[in-house]
Amino acid sequence: MDVHWPVFLSLVLVSYISPGPDTVVILRSSARGLRPGLSAAAAGALCGL
Repeated sequence: MDVHWPVFLSLVLVSYISPGPDTVVILRSSARGLRPGLSAAAAGALCGL
């Protein structure tokens, strides 16, 4: 099996750099203030556990 390392590494890099839906939710909540932003981050951490 032949691996195309430049293509593979570029896809991995893009997947690490791009924000996910959790980041978008926290950013939107943070735009409303500190308390909603921290609440969204805490709720996301608790749901992840």
